[in-house]
Amino acid sequence: ISLLRSGRIKSTHSFSAMISKSRKISASPAAKILFSSEYFKTTSPNQEPHIRNLKRLAHYAAQHKWMIFVCTVMVFLTNIAILVSPWLLKLLINDLEKNFATITQREITYYAAGLLGLALVAGVFRFGYRRLIGGLAVRIEYDLRNNLFQHLQKMSKSYFDDESTGDLMSRATNDLESIRRLIGFAIVFIVDSTVFFFMALVIMLQIDVKLTLLALLPYPLLAIVVQQMTGRLHDMYETIQEGFADMNTKVQENLLGARIVKAYNLERRELQDFDQHFAPENAAY
Repeated sequence: ISLLRSGRIKSTHSFSAMISKSRKISASPAAKILFSSEYFKTTSPNQEPHIRNLKRLAHYAAQHKWMIFVCTVMVFLTNIAILVSPWLLKLLINDLEKNFATITQREITYYAAGLLGLALVAGVFRFGYRRLIGGLAVRIEYDLRNNLFQHLQKMSKSYFDDESTGDLMSRATNDLESIRRLIGFAIVFIVDSTVFFFMALVIMLQIDVKLTLLALLPYPLLAIVVQQMTGRLHDMYETIQEGFADMNTKVQENLLGARIVKAYNLERRELQDFDQHFAPENAAY
Protein backbone atom coordinates (compact mmCIF):
# COMPACT_ATOMS: atom_id res chain seq x y z
CA ILE A 1 0.00 0.00 0.00
CA SER A 2 2.85 2.36 0.78
CA LEU A 3 4.25 1.70 -2.70
CA LEU A 4 0.88 2.58 -4.20
CA ARG A 5 0.58 5.81 -2.24
CA SER A 6 4.15 6.86 -2.96
CA GLY A 7 3.64 6.43 -6.68
CA ARG A 8 6.36 3.82 -7.18
CA ILE A 9 3.60 1.46 -8.35
CA LYS A 10 0.86 3.17 -10.35
CA SER A 11 -1.86 0.51 -10.13
CA THR A 12 -2.86 -2.69 -8.41
CA HIS A 13 -2.22 -4.47 -11.70
CA SER A 14 1.46 -3.50 -11.55
CA PHE A 15 1.55 -4.65 -7.93
CA SER A 16 0.09 -8.04 -8.88
CA ALA A 17 2.59 -8.39 -11.72
CA MET A 18 5.46 -7.65 -9.33
CA ILE A 19 4.23 -10.29 -6.89
CA SER A 20 3.89 -12.86 -9.66
CA LYS A 21 7.42 -12.23 -10.89
CA SER A 22 8.84 -12.40 -7.38
CA ARG A 23 7.31 -15.85 -6.86
CA LYS A 24 8.96 -17.15 -10.06
CA ILE A 25 5.85 -18.98 -11.09
CA SER A 26 6.61 -21.90 -13.40
CA ALA A 27 3.19 -22.05 -15.03
CA SER A 28 2.58 -22.68 -18.71
CA PRO A 29 3.34 -19.76 -21.07
CA ALA A 30 0.74 -17.06 -21.50
CA ALA A 31 -0.53 -18.61 -24.72
CA LYS A 32 -3.92 -18.33 -26.27
CA ILE A 33 -6.18 -20.17 -23.85
CA LEU A 34 -8.78 -20.77 -26.50
CA PHE A 35 -6.26 -22.67 -28.64
CA SER A 36 -4.23 -24.51 -26.03
CA SER A 37 -6.83 -27.09 -25.06
CA GLU A 38 -6.06 -30.77 -25.41
CA TYR A 39 -9.13 -31.10 -27.62
CA PHE A 40 -7.39 -29.31 -30.50
CA LYS A 41 -5.14 -31.10 -32.93
CA THR A 42 -1.66 -29.79 -33.59
CA THR A 43 -0.69 -28.55 -37.04
CA SER A 44 2.49 -27.66 -38.83
CA PRO A 45 4.43 -24.83 -37.13
CA ASN A 46 5.32 -23.40 -40.54
CA GLN A 47 1.71 -22.37 -41.16
CA GLU A 48 0.34 -18.95 -40.32
CA PRO A 49 -1.28 -18.69 -36.84
CA HIS A 50 -4.73 -17.85 -38.19
CA ILE A 51 -4.59 -20.87 -40.53
CA ARG A 52 -3.72 -23.14 -37.60
CA ASN A 53 -6.58 -21.70 -35.57
CA LEU A 54 -9.05 -22.32 -38.39
CA LYS A 55 -7.86 -25.92 -38.64
CA ARG A 56 -8.44 -26.31 -34.91
CA LEU A 57 -11.98 -25.06 -35.38
CA ALA A 58 -12.44 -27.70 -38.06
CA HIS A 59 -12.35 -30.29 -35.28
CA TYR A 60 -15.57 -28.80 -33.90
CA ALA A 61 -17.16 -28.20 -37.30
CA ALA A 62 -16.64 -31.86 -38.22
CA GLN A 63 -19.13 -32.82 -35.51
CA HIS A 64 -21.86 -31.04 -37.53
CA LYS A 65 -20.83 -32.12 -41.04
CA TRP A 66 -24.41 -32.71 -42.20
CA MET A 67 -25.38 -29.13 -41.39
CA ILE A 68 -22.33 -27.92 -43.30
CA PHE A 69 -23.23 -30.13 -46.28
CA VAL A 70 -26.81 -28.81 -46.37
CA CYS A 71 -25.56 -25.22 -46.09
CA THR A 72 -23.13 -25.77 -48.97
CA VAL A 73 -25.88 -27.18 -51.19
CA MET A 74 -28.11 -24.22 -50.33
CA VAL A 75 -25.31 -21.79 -51.21
CA PHE A 76 -24.94 -23.37 -54.67
CA LEU A 77 -28.70 -23.37 -55.27
CA THR A 78 -28.94 -19.73 -54.20
CA ASN A 79 -26.22 -18.65 -56.59
CA ILE A 80 -27.69 -20.69 -59.44
CA ALA A 81 -31.07 -18.97 -58.96
CA ILE A 82 -29.40 -15.54 -58.84
CA LEU A 83 -27.33 -16.15 -61.97
CA VAL A 84 -30.19 -17.62 -63.99
CA SER A 85 -32.26 -14.46 -63.48
CA PRO A 86 -30.09 -12.21 -65.73
CA TRP A 87 -30.04 -14.95 -68.37
CA LEU A 88 -33.84 -15.13 -68.31
CA LEU A 89 -34.02 -11.33 -68.53
CA LYS A 90 -31.69 -11.49 -71.54
CA LEU A 91 -34.09 -13.89 -73.29
CA LEU A 92 -36.98 -11.53 -72.58
CA ILE A 93 -35.15 -8.52 -74.03
CA ASN A 94 -34.09 -10.45 -77.12
CA ASP A 95 -37.62 -11.69 -77.61
CA LEU A 96 -38.97 -8.16 -77.34
CA GLU A 97 -36.45 -6.87 -79.90
CA LYS A 98 -37.22 -9.59 -82.44
CA ASN A 99 -40.95 -10.04 -81.91
CA PHE A 100 -42.08 -6.73 -80.47
CA ALA A 101 -45.16 -6.59 -82.66
CA THR A 102 -46.23 -10.22 -82.17
CA ILE A 103 -45.29 -10.98 -78.54
CA THR A 104 -48.30 -11.51 -76.30
CA GLN A 105 -49.07 -10.44 -72.78
CA ARG A 106 -49.14 -14.08 -71.70
CA GLU A 107 -45.53 -14.63 -72.84
CA ILE A 108 -44.37 -11.54 -70.94
CA THR A 109 -46.25 -12.80 -67.88
CA TYR A 110 -44.38 -16.12 -68.10
CA TYR A 111 -41.07 -14.29 -68.11
CA ALA A 112 -42.13 -12.16 -65.15
CA ALA A 113 -43.35 -15.20 -63.23
CA GLY A 114 -40.02 -16.92 -63.91
CA LEU A 115 -38.06 -13.95 -62.58
CA LEU A 116 -40.29 -13.73 -59.51
CA GLY A 117 -39.99 -17.47 -58.89
CA LEU A 118 -36.19 -17.38 -59.12
CA ALA A 119 -36.09 -14.45 -56.69
CA LEU A 120 -38.28 -16.36 -54.24
CA VAL A 121 -36.16 -19.51 -54.55
CA ALA A 122 -32.96 -17.55 -53.99
CA GLY A 123 -34.48 -15.78 -50.98
CA VAL A 124 -35.70 -19.01 -49.38
CA PHE A 125 -32.38 -20.81 -49.79
CA ARG A 126 -30.39 -17.77 -48.64
CA PHE A 127 -32.52 -17.52 -45.50
CA GLY A 128 -32.15 -21.27 -44.97
CA TYR A 129 -28.38 -21.47 -45.09
CA ARG A 130 -27.93 -18.34 -43.01
CA ARG A 131 -30.30 -19.76 -40.42
CA LEU A 132 -28.44 -23.07 -40.36
CA ILE A 133 -24.97 -21.54 -40.24
CA GLY A 134 -26.09 -19.25 -37.40
CA GLY A 135 -27.26 -22.27 -35.41
CA LEU A 136 -24.02 -24.08 -36.20
CA ALA A 137 -21.99 -21.12 -34.94
CA VAL A 138 -23.93 -21.09 -31.65
CA ARG A 139 -23.37 -24.83 -31.17
CA ILE A 140 -19.64 -24.54 -31.82
CA GLU A 141 -19.44 -21.59 -29.42
CA TYR A 142 -21.26 -23.70 -26.82
CA ASP A 143 -18.81 -26.59 -27.25
CA LEU A 144 -15.81 -24.24 -27.12
CA ARG A 145 -17.04 -22.58 -23.95
CA ASN A 146 -17.61 -25.92 -22.22
CA ASN A 147 -14.19 -27.24 -23.25
CA LEU A 148 -12.54 -24.00 -22.19
CA PHE A 149 -14.19 -24.19 -18.77
CA GLN A 150 -13.14 -27.82 -18.35
CA HIS A 151 -9.60 -26.92 -19.38
CA LEU A 152 -9.45 -24.05 -16.87
CA GLN A 153 -10.57 -26.37 -14.09
CA LYS A 154 -7.56 -28.61 -14.79
CA MET A 155 -5.04 -25.78 -14.50
CA SER A 156 -2.92 -25.39 -11.39
CA LYS A 157 -3.38 -22.55 -8.92
CA SER A 158 -0.06 -21.04 -9.95
CA TYR A 159 -1.42 -20.56 -13.46
CA PHE A 160 -4.15 -18.25 -12.16
CA ASP A 161 -1.54 -16.34 -10.17
CA ASP A 162 0.37 -15.72 -13.38
CA GLU A 163 -2.61 -14.93 -15.66
CA SER A 164 -4.80 -11.88 -15.10
CA THR A 165 -8.49 -12.38 -14.39
CA GLY A 166 -9.49 -9.81 -17.00
CA ASP A 167 -7.60 -11.65 -19.72
CA LEU A 168 -9.32 -14.93 -18.85
CA MET A 169 -12.72 -13.21 -18.78
CA SER A 170 -12.03 -11.63 -22.15
CA ARG A 171 -11.17 -14.99 -23.69
CA ALA A 172 -14.21 -16.69 -22.20
CA THR A 173 -16.65 -14.00 -23.40
CA ASN A 174 -15.51 -11.57 -26.07
CA ASP A 175 -13.12 -13.91 -27.90
CA LEU A 176 -15.69 -16.68 -28.09
CA GLU A 177 -18.27 -14.25 -29.42
CA SER A 178 -15.77 -13.23 -32.09
CA ILE A 179 -15.36 -16.88 -33.08
CA ARG A 180 -19.15 -17.24 -33.32
CA ARG A 181 -19.34 -14.19 -35.59
CA LEU A 182 -16.48 -15.58 -37.68
CA ILE A 183 -18.29 -18.87 -38.23
CA GLY A 184 -21.75 -17.37 -38.59
CA PHE A 185 -20.95 -14.49 -40.94
CA ALA A 186 -17.40 -14.24 -42.22
CA ILE A 187 -16.90 -17.81 -43.42
CA VAL A 188 -20.32 -18.12 -45.04
CA PHE A 189 -19.86 -14.80 -46.84
CA ILE A 190 -16.45 -15.90 -48.11
CA VAL A 191 -17.85 -19.20 -49.41
CA ASP A 192 -20.89 -17.48 -50.92
CA SER A 193 -18.79 -14.81 -52.65
CA THR A 194 -16.26 -17.36 -53.95
CA VAL A 195 -18.92 -19.65 -55.41
CA PHE A 196 -20.77 -16.71 -56.96
CA PHE A 197 -17.58 -15.27 -58.46
CA PHE A 198 -16.47 -18.43 -60.25
CA MET A 199 -19.97 -19.34 -61.44
CA ALA A 200 -20.48 -15.82 -62.79
CA LEU A 201 -17.02 -15.88 -64.37
CA VAL A 202 -17.86 -19.03 -66.34
CA ILE A 203 -21.09 -17.48 -67.64
CA MET A 204 -19.38 -14.20 -68.51
CA LEU A 205 -16.63 -15.97 -70.44
CA GLN A 206 -19.23 -17.81 -72.49
CA ILE A 207 -20.96 -14.54 -73.37
CA ASP A 208 -17.94 -12.35 -74.22
CA VAL A 209 -14.29 -13.04 -73.40
CA LYS A 210 -12.98 -9.51 -74.06
CA LEU A 211 -15.59 -7.79 -71.88
CA THR A 212 -14.93 -10.33 -69.12
CA LEU A 213 -11.19 -9.62 -69.18
CA LEU A 214 -11.84 -5.87 -69.11
CA ALA A 215 -14.15 -6.35 -66.11
CA LEU A 216 -11.40 -8.30 -64.31
CA LEU A 217 -8.70 -5.62 -64.79
CA PRO A 218 -9.36 -3.81 -61.45
CA TYR A 219 -9.21 -7.04 -59.43
CA PRO A 220 -5.40 -7.24 -58.90
CA LEU A 221 -5.33 -3.66 -57.60
CA LEU A 222 -8.38 -4.34 -55.45
CA ALA A 223 -6.72 -7.44 -54.01
CA ILE A 224 -3.63 -5.44 -52.99
CA VAL A 225 -5.73 -2.73 -51.32
CA VAL A 226 -7.84 -5.31 -49.47
CA GLN A 227 -4.72 -7.14 -48.28
CA GLN A 228 -3.22 -3.96 -46.84
CA MET A 229 -6.47 -2.93 -45.19
CA THR A 230 -6.94 -6.42 -43.75
CA GLY A 231 -3.55 -6.28 -42.04
CA ARG A 232 -4.30 -2.89 -40.51
CA LEU A 233 -7.75 -3.94 -39.35
CA HIS A 234 -6.30 -7.11 -37.81
CA ASP A 235 -3.70 -5.12 -35.85
CA MET A 236 -6.34 -2.67 -34.66
CA TYR A 237 -8.62 -5.49 -33.58
CA GLU A 238 -5.80 -7.18 -31.66
CA THR A 239 -5.08 -3.91 -29.87
CA ILE A 240 -8.76 -3.52 -28.99
CA GLN A 241 -8.93 -7.05 -27.63
CA GLU A 242 -5.83 -6.51 -25.50
CA GLY A 243 -7.24 -3.23 -24.21
CA PHE A 244 -10.51 -4.96 -23.37
CA ALA A 245 -8.63 -7.57 -21.34
CA ASP A 246 -6.62 -4.89 -19.51
CA MET A 247 -9.79 -2.96 -18.73
CA ASN A 248 -11.43 -6.09 -17.30
CA THR A 249 -8.38 -6.69 -15.14
CA LYS A 250 -8.40 -3.11 -13.89
CA VAL A 251 -12.09 -3.19 -12.99
CA GLN A 252 -11.81 -6.61 -11.31
CA GLU A 253 -8.84 -5.51 -9.19
CA ASN A 254 -10.62 -2.37 -8.03
CA LEU A 255 -13.77 -4.29 -7.16
CA LEU A 256 -11.79 -6.95 -5.32
CA GLY A 257 -9.69 -4.40 -3.46
CA ALA A 258 -12.49 -1.88 -2.84
CA ARG A 259 -11.88 -1.85 0.92
CA ILE A 260 -8.19 -1.09 0.49
CA VAL A 261 -8.88 1.64 -2.09
CA LYS A 262 -11.41 3.29 0.24
CA ALA A 263 -9.28 2.85 3.35
CA TYR A 264 -6.34 4.70 1.81
CA ASN A 265 -8.46 7.22 -0.12
CA LEU A 266 -7.26 6.05 -3.55
CA GLU A 267 -10.55 6.51 -5.40
CA ARG A 268 -9.52 9.64 -7.29
CA ARG A 269 -6.12 8.18 -8.09
CA GLU A 270 -7.64 5.01 -9.50
CA LEU A 271 -10.11 7.01 -11.59
CA GLN A 272 -7.32 9.14 -13.01
CA ASP A 273 -5.24 6.06 -13.73
CA PHE A 274 -8.23 4.44 -15.49
CA ASP A 275 -8.80 7.53 -17.64
CA GLN A 276 -5.12 7.82 -18.54
CA HIS A 277 -4.93 4.21 -19.63
CA PHE A 278 -8.20 3.68 -21.49
CA ALA A 279 -9.65 7.06 -22.51
CA PRO A 280 -7.01 7.70 -25.26
CA GLU A 281 -7.43 4.19 -26.67
CA ASN A 282 -11.20 4.54 -26.67
CA ALA A 283 -10.97 7.88 -28.48
CA ALA A 284 -8.51 6.44 -31.03
CA TYR A 285 -10.85 3.64 -32.04
